[in-house]
Amino acid sequence: MKTTTTLIFPHLSLLPPRLRGGERARILLLSIVVIMLCLPATVFSQKAKQLPVRPLKPVPATSATVTATAATLRSTNATLRSTNANVSTNASLRSTGATVTTTATKVVKPALPPVAQLVAHGRFFITATHAYLTIAKQDFQTQDYSGLTDILAARLSAFPLFLGGQGLFNHLSVLGASPRDVAVMLNGRNMNDAAFGAFLLDQFPQEMMDCAEIFIGSDAAIIADNAAGAAINLQEIRHNTRRPFTRIWFQQSGAGTFGSSDGTLSYNVANDWNLTLGYRRQSTDGQYANSGVDGWNIRAMLRWSASSNATLSLSYLYTQHRMNLNGGLESIRSTDAVLQIANSTLFSQLRDNQNRHDITLTGSLFLDEKHRSAASGSVFVGTMLWERGTGSGSSSIFSAPALQDSVISSTFSTLSIGAAGRIETQVRLSALTLALTAGGNIGFERVGDNAYLGFGTTTVGKGAARALLGGFARGELDVSGTAALSGGVRLSLVGSQPQLSIGAKLSIFFDERKERGSLFFADLSRSFRNPSVMEGLDLSPEGHLLAVAGVRIQGKTFSAEALGYYRVITNPILATSETISRTTDVVQLLTTRSFNGETVGISSRTVLGASVSAQTRLSGVLGGNLLLSGFVQGAYSSDTAADKRFPLLFAGVSAQYEYIVGRSILRIGVRANGMTAFRGERFVPTSWSYIPSNYDQSTTSNGIDIIAGAEVGNAYIRVTYQNLLDQKTFTVPLYPIYGRSLKLGLSFTILD
Repeated sequence: MKTTTTLIFPHLSLLPPRLRGGERARILLLSIVVIMLCLPATVFSQKAKQLPVRPLKPVPATSATVTATAATLRSTNATLRSTNANVSTNASLRSTGATVTTTATKVVKPALPPVAQLVAHGRFFITATHAYLTIAKQDFQTQDYSGLTDILAARLSAFPLFLGGQGLFNHLSVLGASPRDVAVMLNGRNMNDAAFGAFLLDQFPQEMMDCAEIFIGSDAAIIADNAAGAAINLQEIRHNTRRPFTRIWFQQSGAGTFGSSDGTLSYNVANDWNLTLGYRRQSTDGQYANSGVDGWNIRAMLRWSASSNATLSLSYLYTQHRMNLNGGLESIRSTDAVLQIANSTLFSQLRDNQNRHDITLTGSLFLDEKHRSAASGSVFVGTMLWERGTGSGSSSIFSAPALQDSVISSTFSTLSIGAAGRIETQVRLSALTLALTAGGNIGFERVGDNAYLGFGTTTVGKGAARALLGGFARGELDVSGTAALSGGVRLSLVGSQPQLSIGAKLSIFFDERKERGSLFFADLSRSFRNPSVMEGLDLSPEGHLLAVAGVRIQGKTFSAEALGYYRVITNPILATSETISRTTDVVQLLTTRSFNGETVGISSRTVLGASVSAQTRLSGVLGGNLLLSGFVQGAYSSDTAADKRFPLLFAGVSAQYEYIVGRSILRIGVRANGMTAFRGERFVPTSWSYIPSNYDQSTTSNGIDIIAGAEVGNAYIRVTYQNLLDQKTFTVPLYPIYGRSLKLGLSFTILD
């Protein structure tokens, strides 16, 4: 039994020995669930066969099967019969490219896939895109990314919350919101952690993503719960390869001796069926004490293209992620208020070990021949096993200095199961197009007991089980592609607390490319964020009122975007540092206590912000091209007074020289950014919470990066020398960015 299980699930050998038995039982149980999830495929198949299918393009003569003999070739009126190919007596056999033999029949398989793909499979909307920003896999190939956070940060107007190392809880503050205000989805299903209410972005293997759809404002509030900041839908990777396709991605950096690799193998195992397998490995010792990361991803995707109108896919993602959590560095504050960073850390041994399984069955189906109506949805199961342990450590940041924490181990599990679906239709009346979408979700979450959960509330240390139910309706009226008015409502029931979110948006288009062209938009939404189990379910939801307006100009060699927003958070969920004391076993544990702002006289929090970004390409500079880009962000945040959570100004520039030889491209340049003085919020890893910081950072920069890259054939090479000036700076207090280091990256395809 042991040998058989290891062959079927080879990643079990990567688990700690004392966990392997329990994990085997868990995975075997999940395998049974997979079989149950596959039952809807029968109904899906019958519906797909009833739809009209687009005719295949004629197979060229180069792929025809030609059978002849020497005598037949000499005949003046002979007809060569093959798979729908006819060759006349005077045709040149060489010009057709056909293989002719006088002794045997040779079959040359068509090079094209047998069935056209449903390209939108896995996207939130099938008939049209309504995303504020779409990042396709082609858009970040030249970027020196290490994970999903880097990809999003490079394109999205947001303030980075970087903890100084890859694989940690690196995230983004979108439009002044928190990471718990960002709903992350895979093919439309929720991926946020059931206990902590957020998603660790760097856990997701970026090579599993075909594109990322980012929704903000009213669209985000309507399509997802807890999406006051943004809703990010990750569309699973899509391959359609008759011959085996292999892609390798590799990166190494001297900062914390970071190394990461990713491998993908994809193949059409049968007509209409594609199997894609992959892995990702990332590891780092970390720059400072107790900041190392060791992570694995194993993924498998089986996709069935029933026709050009219907696709069904089953995906499995296994994640094992070990993180050492030092809580940030201690600090020494000099008389001139300039931060001096020391090497001592808050926690010397705190660490997390996470084992996560996600199974997702996704279907997409056009309901009519003109592709104006569609249905899509996912059924999913997700489990997580958390192991948390700490050793001795001290703190001068929390309420008591030199406080000892000595909890050795605390283990709990989470379960998420549910379904989400949508139906879309378009009605065209002369110059008007009305697009209607209705959808919903149903689910169940269970979180086991743990000492860290719900501290400071009546549910301290207790897990929870709750049902999730939601439904939404969205409409968009388009006037000849020149203007559109959209809006909708979402009714959610999380546990016993119902919330109604509403929003509307006006868009004016300056050209025909709605999703990537020039436009102006104004958006207003009202939404809610429910407390996580970590914070305590007896807290009240916080309300978000968000107004956003922006303009985007997209040309052939120049693009620019300007965005302004105003956010009001009523009855915000706040956190403060606390100590859990257990007199029975003489344990004191550092964590946070969450509470609603109204209980301490903070009835609301406001954030006013704006951003401007631009990119241009100048041709004919020294025989090549000059690529210039830059951005400026500004934000002012206050509750009872200015809280300095964001720098008043955050800006950056990049300049690269590009030289093209044939199909090969070489780029080299510099990148720099800086920010004005700010205080920020301290991140507490025991609860994934942010608490007020007492330490100011003066105006500083990232120390300048030298960047270089090349595209040679199907290979991408990236080289970055980070922080040339070796600046000590942070975006999250006391989690400094990398020091001076060299980062190398490479990706290429084999058997393409």
